Amino acid sequence: MQTYTGVRLFYGNFITVYKYSSCTHIECHFQGFSSLTVPILKEKDEHDQLKENTARKCFETKGSNVPTTDIERGIIHGLMKTEKYTEERLYCSTCKKREPTGICLKKMLIYESPPIMVLHIDRFREDGQGGMLKRDDCVTYPEILNMDSFCSIANEVSEKLSYSLFGVVAHSGSLHCGHYIAYIKAEEHAAKWYNGFCNTSWKDPKKMKDKIERRLEEFENKDIPLPPLLIKSNTEVYITINEPNWYMISDSSVTPCYGKDAINNKDAYILMYEKCD
Repeated sequence: MQTYTGVRLFYGNFITVYKYSSCTHIECHFQGFSSLTVPILKEKDEHDQLKENTARKCFETKGSNVPTTDIERGIIHGLMKTEKYTEERLYCSTCKKREPTGICLKKMLIYESPPIMVLHIDRFREDGQGGMLKRDDCVTYPEILNMDSFCSIANEVSEKLSYSLFGVVAHSGSLHCGHYIAYIKAEEHAAKWYNGFCNTSWKDPKKMKDKIERRLEEFENKDIPLPPLLIKSNTEVYITINEPNWYMISDSSVTPCYGKDAINNKDAYILMYEKCD
């Protein structure tokens, strides 16, 4: 990944945090990603209550925005839901003790967000007969996506966390056949900023694992104040929705269109966001 610097534009890191009830230790594991697969959650998810009842400082994020779209709800309550296990199944690797009565809480968050965020809407479901079907739900998503509520406080680096929608891939049809259409916003992208980013050295979070775990343990077990939350308005101004600066691409045809044709398209399958300047 360090060799192919262009890949870094799409490359981020997850942090999975484990909190054990039988000891004060916190463990972290890191995993790279180039896209997020977001489940469709149309109703209040069963994990919402678990999330509320298992609030931990080590699970805190950099922001606290109430999700207003299906994509935001899918990330918070689906992709990044809090999971609960017995310590007999998941036990502390430091203590190395299986505690049948102990509880391990597990949560995945974003540690490092990439300059370009690719979101894949999971439109597949089982048909009950061993096969798969495509879901045709209309999934809402914002023009401006604030990532504060998905990013862990474990990362002390101050970074841009607001993303602007610039590309949508829509698929109409069934799982077995159909047609793809792409929407792209025509504007000057920050090529200079991208080049500068790719020329910076990459820091592997795995090499800072011990330091990050101790930081989270201090938040959790000591009376250390958390960093201030980044609270932003849930009402974003759609500055491009009625401007003809989008293009629709269907096979070899390229035609001008409006932002409203791309934003909250009922057939949206892939969403592409870039960090705001």
